[in-house]
Amino acid sequence: MKTFTTILLASLLAYSVKAQTTVTLNPAKDNTLFAESGSKSNGQGYLFAGITNTAKSGNIRRALLQFDLSSIPTDATITSASLTLNVNKASKASAGQTFSLHRLTKDWGEGTSDATGAEGGGATAIAPDATWTDAMLGTSSWTNAGGDYESTASASLAMSSGTGNQTFSSSSGLIADIQAWLDGSSSNFGWILIGEESATSARRFGSKEQGTAPVLSITYEAPLTWTGSSSTDWNTASNWSSGTVPGETDDVIIPDVSGASGNFPVVTGDFSIHDLEIAASASLTVSSGVSFAIMGAVSGTGMGIVEQAMMGGNGTKNSGGYNILSSPFSNATIGSLGSPNLVYTFDGANYVNITSSTSTPLTPGAGYFVAYDKTSPTLSLQGKFNHGSVSYSLSGSSEFHLVGNPYAAAISRTDFLAANSTDHIDGALYFWDDGGSNNGAVRAGVYVSVDAAGNTTNGSFDGNIRSMQGFYVFTGTNNNPTVQFTPAMQQATAGVNSDGGYYRQSSQQVRIAVTDGKIVDELLLNFSTEASFENEAGLDVHKLLNPQLSFYSIFNEEKWAIQALPLEPMVLDLGIEAEPAASLSIKMKTNTTGFPIYLVDQVTQTYHLLADHSFELPSGQHNERFALSIGSSPLQAESDRPITVHAHSNQLKIMADYQGSVGAAVYSLDGKEVVKKNIWFVDSQALMDVRLSKNQLYILKIAGQTIKFLML
Repeated sequence: MKTFTTILLASLLAYSVKAQTTVTLNPAKDNTLFAESGSKSNGQGYLFAGITNTAKSGNIRRALLQFDLSSIPTDATITSASLTLNVNKASKASAGQTFSLHRLTKDWGEGTSDATGAEGGGATAIAPDATWTDAMLGTSSWTNAGGDYESTASASLAMSSGTGNQTFSSSSGLIADIQAWLDGSSSNFGWILIGEESATSARRFGSKEQGTAPVLSITYEAPLTWTGSSSTDWNTASNWSSGTVPGETDDVIIPDVSGASGNFPVVTGDFSIHDLEIAASASLTVSSGVSFAIMGAVSGTGMGIVEQAMMGGNGTKNSGGYNILSSPFSNATIGSLGSPNLVYTFDGANYVNITSSTSTPLTPGAGYFVAYDKTSPTLSLQGKFNHGSVSYSLSGSSEFHLVGNPYAAAISRTDFLAANSTDHIDGALYFWDDGGSNNGAVRAGVYVSVDAAGNTTNGSFDGNIRSMQGFYVFTGTNNNPTVQFTPAMQQATAGVNSDGGYYRQSSQQVRIAVTDGKIVDELLLNFSTEASFENEAGLDVHKLLNPQLSFYSIFNEEKWAIQALPLEPMVLDLGIEAEPAASLSIKMKTNTTGFPIYLVDQVTQTYHLLADHSFELPSGQHNERFALSIGSSPLQAESDRPITVHAHSNQLKIMADYQGSVGAAVYSLDGKEVVKKNIWFVDSQALMDVRLSKNQLYILKIAGQTIKFLML
C-alpha cells in the first residue's frame, strides 16, 4: 500500500487580522515656497499653499513637509496613512477647492528664516532654506521652478472654506509613498502641498514651529524580532525587540543571536503566532507538553526543535515502550528519532519494520509505531516546522491506517473529524495506550477508541490530539481517501497539549470493562434518541483488537468498541478475545441511562444484574458466551395488571391474574408474529411452549396487555 503527502502553503489562510501598531508623527522639517521671489522662504514660520490673489501674477504658495520614519521597523507593512493639517487662516478661500499631495523627488532644506506679521509674504531665505528656485539655497536648485515632484498626486482633498483641521484620508498613494520610503526603494524627501492655483485659494497652516503642527498617522504591521537579551524564555517581554510577547496575529523573526546574547528561544507555555522566520544558524525549541501553533507560513533555513516525553521500557533489551508518533517537521527522518529500538509503519494490512532505514523521511501526516528501551525517554526532533494545510493520502477502503498530527500544537478532534468527511474515515480515532510492561511476549497495552460519543479507556480523552501524536483511522467507502489537516485545527489554550492523561467527555452512557488484573479493556455504549440500530459513522466505532485482551460488542457480525444505540430495551451480544487463557472479570464502571443492565452467561445459563462477574476463559475468541440484557429482567408489564414471565428452555412460565383459556401471542421487537396460541391458566399461572432464539428480546401479548421478556 503506498501513501504520499502534499503540504499546501498558508497563502490563502483567513485568520484574524494581524496585530497592528499606529504611530503619529510631526514633520521633521517643513517650509514654504513663494512664487514671486527666488529669495523668499519661511523655515521657522507658518506653512502656506494656494494662491493669494489671482489679480496678481505669481502669488502662488506651496508647502513642503518631510517626516522621520525611523520609529517604524524597516520590515513593517504599511496598512493605512492619513495626514491632518490645521488651517488657521483662509479669509478669501472658497469651499471645495482641491489641494493635493505629491511625492518630492529631490531633497530640500529648512533654514532659520521666519516671516513677521501674518507671514503671508515670507522672509528672506537663509541657507539651507528651500525657495521657489532653490531646493537648498546656495547648494542645489530645483530642476523645475516651484519644486521637483511626481506629477500624479498621492492624495487629494476638497477643503472647506473655514479654519480647522483638514485631513487627507488614507489612500493607496500615501501608503505606497511611505512603504517605498521605508523599504528604501525611494528616497524620503516628503511631499509638496499644492492648492488650487487658478482662483484665490490660499490657506495658512500650522507648522512644526507655529500653531498646530501637521500630524501624519501611520498604521503598520511588523514582525516581532527575538533578541534574547534577558534569557531563553519565549514568554519574557524583554527578550523581544518590541518589548511584547508575540500573539496569534504576530509575525515572528528568530535571527542568529549567537554573536550577541547567545540566547535562542525556548517555548515552555502554550502560544499561537502567525508567520515564523528562523534565520540560518538560529533555532527555536518547543518543550514537551506545550502547544506551539503556527497559523501562517514558515520561512528561513534555521532549525526548529520539538521535545516530547515518550513511553519507554525499563532500560533492558526488548523492554521497549511503544508510541505512535508523527513528525511536526517537513524534513525529519527515521534517523531523527533518537535511536529507537523499533520503528514500524502500517500499510493498511501489515506492519513494516523500517528501523534500519535511517535516511527515510518521516512523512508529514503519517503515523509510526516506535519503541524505546530507555527509561522515560524524551524525544528531541529537529527540522523545519510543518505549516499550512497537510494532506495525507491513503490507498484502499474499509481498513485501518496510521496517521498523525503534523503540527507542533495540539489539534481539535472535533475539527479534524469535521474536515474529513465520513466517506474518507469512519468518524473514529484509535490511540495506543501502552501498558508500560510486557506480559510474556505480548505488550501490555490497549487501543483507546474515540468518537463523538466518548472513548474507551481507563482515563478519558479531552478532545485534543497532542502534537507528535499518531493514531489509527478506519477508512470509509471512498477508495484511496485523503486525510486533511489544517492550521485552524490547532489549539493553544493552556494545558491542551499536556503530557498527562485523557479526560472523559460526559454523556448518557454504559461503560463496561473486562480485566485480567493487569490489562483493562472497555466497551462504551452511548444512548440517544437520535441513534438507531444502523452503523452510523462518527458514532459507532469498529474495534481495533488489542494484542492480549479485547472486549467488544457484536452487531451485524462486526466488532465494535463504541456503539450509539436508541433508548429502548435490547439484547446485545458481547465478544472477548484473550491471549493466553485467563481469570477475568466483567465490571460495570458507568451506567447513566437509568436502565438495569443484566449480564447473560450462556454457558452457565444464568443472568444477573451486572456489577462484577468473575469467570475463567480459555485462550482464543469467545463471541457466543456473553450478552447484555439492557432493560429490566423480568421486564415490568406495560399495563396496570401485573404480568411476570420467566423464559427458559423453550418454555415461558407466565404469572398473571387470569383463569382458564386465554389467547397469547409472541412478537419480535420489529412487530413480526412468531407464535400464537391459547394457553390455560390455573391459579394465575400458565405454561407456553415456544421455539425462540436465545438471548433475544420478545414481546408477549395477552388479552390486550403486552410485556417484553428476554429468552434465555
